[in-house]
Amino acid sequence: MKQGICPKCRSANVYSAAGSRFPNETVIIKDVFFTKTTTPDKYLCLECGYLEYYVPLTDETTQLVRDNWQRVAVRPESAQ
Repeated sequence: MKQGICPKCRSANVYSAAGSRFPNETVIIKDVFFTKTTTPDKYLCLECGYLEYYVPLTDETTQLVRDNWQRVAVRPESAQ
């Protein structure tokens, strides 16, 4: 989506709200002592309605996720 092509329908009719000055949605990443709030970049395909969110990564948010979220295991059929 970041390259302007929808991965679901292959349309180039993709729009972005990346870096919006007026965020209405936030992602909260926290542990016991610290909370980090960030605004995700949003990409929407106007052909099929597919929507992707991307959290701007910093060293701080990356470490919080590694320490507090569960990593998703790769399924054998997905590793092709």
